[in-house]
Amino acid sequence: MANFVKGSELNHEIDSLFENAIIQLTIVSPFIKLHSRQKDALRTKLDNPNFNIKLVFGKNESNKSKSLGLDDFDFFKQFANIKIYYEPRLHAKYYANENKGILSSMNLYEYSQNHNIEFGVVTHRESGIEKLKEKVMG
Repeated sequence: MANFVKGSELNHEIDSLFENAIIQLTIVSPFIKLHSRQKDALRTKLDNPNFNIKLVFGKNESNKSKSLGLDDFDFFKQFANIKIYYEPRLHAKYYANENKGILSSMNLYEYSQNHNIEFGVVTHRESGIEKLKEKVMG
Protein backbone atom coordinates (compact mmCIF):
# COMPACT_ATOMS: atom_id res chain seq x y z
CA MET A 1 0.00 0.00 0.00
CA ALA A 2 1.29 3.50 -0.87
CA ASN A 3 0.14 6.91 0.32
CA PHE A 4 0.94 10.37 -1.01
CA VAL A 5 1.84 12.78 1.83
CA LYS A 6 2.98 16.38 2.08
CA GLY A 7 3.79 19.08 4.62
CA SER A 8 3.44 18.23 8.27
CA GLU A 9 2.13 14.76 7.41
CA LEU A 10 5.41 14.02 5.60
CA ASN A 11 7.39 15.28 8.59
CA HIS A 12 5.33 13.05 10.87
CA GLU A 13 5.86 9.98 8.64
CA ILE A 14 9.64 10.49 8.62
CA ASP A 15 9.74 11.02 12.38
CA SER A 16 7.63 7.89 12.98
CA LEU A 17 9.89 5.91 10.64
CA PHE A 18 12.84 6.81 12.88
CA GLU A 19 10.90 6.09 16.07
CA ASN A 20 9.61 2.71 14.89
CA ALA A 21 12.84 1.40 13.40
CA ILE A 22 13.76 -1.73 15.35
CA ILE A 23 16.63 -3.37 13.50
CA GLN A 24 17.39 -1.20 10.47
CA LEU A 25 17.31 2.33 9.18
CA THR A 26 18.25 3.51 5.70
CA ILE A 27 18.85 7.21 5.08
CA VAL A 28 19.57 8.51 1.57
CA SER A 29 19.71 12.29 1.34
CA PRO A 30 22.18 14.73 -0.21
CA PHE A 31 21.88 17.00 2.82
CA ILE A 32 21.51 15.75 6.38
CA LYS A 33 20.98 17.85 9.46
CA LEU A 34 18.95 15.86 11.95
CA HIS A 35 16.06 17.43 13.79
CA SER A 36 16.19 16.99 17.58
CA ARG A 37 13.12 14.68 17.35
CA GLN A 38 15.03 12.34 15.05
CA LYS A 39 18.12 12.37 17.26
CA ASP A 40 15.97 11.63 20.32
CA ALA A 41 14.36 8.69 18.52
CA LEU A 42 17.75 7.32 17.47
CA ARG A 43 19.28 7.73 20.96
CA THR A 44 16.86 5.06 22.20
CA LYS A 45 18.57 2.59 19.83
CA LEU A 46 22.19 3.31 20.78
CA ASP A 47 22.43 0.29 23.09
CA ASN A 48 20.89 -2.13 20.58
CA PRO A 49 23.80 -4.10 19.05
CA ASN A 50 21.46 -5.45 16.34
CA PHE A 51 20.41 -2.02 15.07
CA ASN A 52 21.89 -1.25 11.63
CA ILE A 53 22.06 2.10 9.86
CA LYS A 54 22.95 2.67 6.21
CA LEU A 55 23.52 6.32 5.43
CA VAL A 56 24.20 7.83 2.00
CA PHE A 57 24.83 11.55 1.62
CA GLY A 58 26.25 13.69 -1.16
CA LYS A 59 26.85 16.99 -2.95
CA ASN A 60 29.35 19.66 -1.88
CA GLU A 61 32.40 17.76 -3.06
CA SER A 62 34.72 20.58 -2.01
CA ASN A 63 33.25 20.73 1.51
CA LYS A 64 31.42 17.54 2.52
CA SER A 65 30.54 19.01 5.92
CA LYS A 66 27.94 21.18 4.15
CA SER A 67 26.12 17.96 3.26
CA LEU A 68 26.65 16.16 6.56
CA GLY A 69 27.78 18.37 9.42
CA LEU A 70 30.41 17.28 11.92
CA ASP A 71 27.88 17.19 14.79
CA ASP A 72 25.62 14.76 12.94
CA PHE A 73 28.60 12.75 11.67
CA ASP A 74 29.86 12.36 15.26
CA PHE A 75 26.34 11.46 16.39
CA PHE A 76 26.05 8.69 13.78
CA LYS A 77 29.52 7.31 14.61
CA GLN A 78 28.21 6.32 18.07
CA PHE A 79 26.26 3.44 16.51
CA ALA A 80 28.04 0.08 16.44
CA ASN A 81 26.57 -1.03 13.10
CA ILE A 82 26.61 1.90 10.73
CA LYS A 83 27.79 2.24 7.15
CA ILE A 84 28.26 5.77 5.82
CA TYR A 85 28.67 6.40 2.10
CA TYR A 86 29.35 9.57 0.15
CA GLU A 87 28.04 9.99 -3.41
CA PRO A 88 28.87 13.37 -5.03
CA ARG A 89 26.08 13.09 -7.64
CA LEU A 90 23.34 12.10 -5.17
CA HIS A 91 20.02 13.84 -5.63
CA ALA A 92 17.64 11.09 -4.42
CA LYS A 93 15.90 11.11 -1.04
CA TYR A 94 14.79 7.82 0.49
CA TYR A 95 14.17 6.77 4.09
CA ALA A 96 13.27 3.28 5.28
CA ASN A 97 13.07 0.95 8.22
CA GLU A 98 12.07 -2.69 8.23
CA ASN A 99 8.37 -1.84 7.80
CA LYS A 100 8.10 1.47 5.96
CA GLY A 101 9.79 3.29 3.09
CA ILE A 102 9.48 6.93 2.03
CA LEU A 103 10.52 8.21 -1.37
CA SER A 104 10.46 11.97 -1.11
CA SER A 105 11.56 15.32 -2.47
CA MET A 106 12.66 16.35 1.03
CA ASN A 107 16.24 16.36 2.22
CA LEU A 108 16.70 15.22 5.80
CA TYR A 109 17.38 18.81 6.71
CA GLU A 110 15.51 20.93 9.23
CA TYR A 111 15.30 23.87 6.82
CA SER A 112 13.57 21.68 4.23
CA GLN A 113 11.09 20.47 6.84
CA ASN A 114 10.17 23.99 7.93
CA HIS A 115 10.38 26.11 4.78
CA ASN A 116 10.01 24.11 1.56
CA ILE A 117 6.98 22.63 -0.15
CA GLU A 118 7.80 18.92 -0.06
CA PHE A 119 5.96 15.68 -0.76
CA GLY A 120 6.58 11.97 -0.64
CA VAL A 121 5.18 8.52 -1.19
CA VAL A 122 5.00 6.25 1.85
CA THR A 123 4.94 2.49 1.39
CA HIS A 124 4.34 -0.12 4.06
CA ARG A 125 5.76 -3.62 3.98
CA GLU A 126 3.53 -6.42 5.06
CA SER A 127 5.02 -9.01 7.36
CA GLY A 128 5.33 -12.58 6.17
CA ILE A 129 2.59 -13.59 8.61
CA GLU A 130 0.18 -11.03 7.14
CA LYS A 131 0.93 -12.21 3.59
CA LEU A 132 0.37 -15.83 4.60
CA LYS A 133 -2.84 -14.92 6.41
CA GLU A 134 -4.11 -13.10 3.32
CA LYS A 135 -3.37 -16.09 1.06
CA VAL A 136 -4.93 -18.62 3.42
CA MET A 137 -8.01 -16.61 4.40
CA GLY A 138 -8.52 -15.04 0.97
